[in-house]
Formats: sequence, C-alpha cells, structure tokens
Amino acid sequence: MRAPNTRRPTMTTPDAWSPAQYERFKAQRSQPFADLLARLPSCAGRVGLDLGCGTGELTRIAHDRLGLQRTLGVDRSAAMLEQAEAFTGPGLTFERRDIESFLLDSPGRFGLVLSNAALQWLPDHPTLFPRVTSLLGEDGVLAVQIPANHDHISHVLAAQLAAEPEFASVIGGWTRQSPVLALERYAELLYGAGLRELDVWCQVYLHELPSWRAVVEWVKGTLLTAYQERMPAALFERFLELYTQRLEFFCEDTSPFLYPFKRFLMVGRQA
Repeated sequence: MRAPNTRRPTMTTPDAWSPAQYERFKAQRSQPFADLLARLPSCAGRVGLDLGCGTGELTRIAHDRLGLQRTLGVDRSAAMLEQAEAFTGPGLTFERRDIESFLLDSPGRFGLVLSNAALQWLPDHPTLFPRVTSLLGEDGVLAVQIPANHDHISHVLAAQLAAEPEFASVIGGWTRQSPVLALERYAELLYGAGLRELDVWCQVYLHELPSWRAVVEWVKGTLLTAYQERMPAALFERFLELYTQRLEFFCEDTSPFLYPFKRFLMVGRQA
C-alpha cells in the first residue's frame, strides 16, 4: 500500500476563514470556552496570552473577567483579526502570527496561556504541548480546549472524499488528519512538562441543530476551511456538493437534529 501523501499543497485560498460563517453557531462554540474559564484559579494582575484568538471577542471576555493586566491575542487569519480590532483596548492587543512561529520566537513568559479550539490544527502534540507550557512563567496557568470530534462521520467523510482522484490530483493527496491524542496522554504530557493541580477532562456537547444540513454549515466554518484553502473555488464547490450528498445518507431527517461534539479541556498550574 502506498504511504499517504503528507506534503502540503500550495494554498489556493490563503485565508478561508470567515468570521460570519464561524459565528453562525456562536453560542454553541462559546460554551466550551466558558466552561474552561469557570475552572481557572485566580489570574488577576497576570500577563495573558491567547493562542488562536480568532475574532478576539472571547479574548476580551477572558481579559476582563480574569482581571488580567495585559493580554496578547495571536492568530494567523487576517479576516478574524480584522474583527478583533473592535475588542482592542487598554492592556489588550492582537498580533497576526501563526502559533508555530510564535512558539519559536516568543517575547517572554506569561502568567496565563489560553488556547481555545486552536491547537488541534497543529501537528505532533507530544512535542507541541511541552512547547506551549514552556511559555508559562513561575506559577503560570495553562487553559486549553481542543475539539476531539475527528471520529464523527462529519469529519471522516471529508477526508474520504478528499482522497478520491478528482480532488487528490489537485491537492496532492493531502487529507486532514487529526493530531489529537487520547485524553490520558495529555494528562501525562502536561504533568511531564511540570504542571500540577491538573484538571483534564472530556465533555460531549449535544447541539440541537435545525436539521442535518446545519452540520454542513458548521463544518464549513472550521474543518472544511482546510480543504477550501487548497482547492480552486469551483472545485471546492464540487467538493461541498458531494460532501453534502454523502452526509445526508448517514443522517436522519429530524428536527431538531442532534449533533454530539466531543471536546478535551485542560487546566493546570506550573509548579
């Protein structure tokens, strides 16, 4: 069997992220962040970092609610950061950087490192998570939430479809492979990186959507952006058409349509 092609093809659409599409499910996407913040110890007066801050709205909430002295939000999407300008204020700034390059050239240590639904886009978590925790200063707090829904049919279908010749010939055989590990492994990694008072848990959010078609709109705002970036517009429209047809086969035509979404949440303090 031929090994899968892991080479990344040239991006056709450099930034496929759409704030409007992403926030069609704003309340549902924000709940895990609220659950994460509820578990945090006091961070008042600390310097905070938000890796993958998106539109910056949740960064603003964390900055104000936790009483942070200064907070930096980092994201690679120009479209998302354009929205973040509205949330800039005293002590809160945003910077366009991808997380990997930021980790290589961090400006210093932080009292809080926060990342909400971002680190799942980066590979090699056994290496990545210790690097992220290295940004913490003494007694620093880490708070991370990552989606772990890669085994759901809505995710599996996208990779299967992208591997078919019509699409693989254009995107070089690339498919989105989740780097997310078993939950227990994150507890081990964070403990090994020096974190204590660890709280690592899985939560399944059961979203009540109007119909199965809303699942397509959901993944268009996140998962499918990785394919959209790598395809000409017309080909991506074809991809989306076939994806929708195949997803319908696996979904019941009910309203509400129940969309279970599994997420891993992690909180710990640097010893």
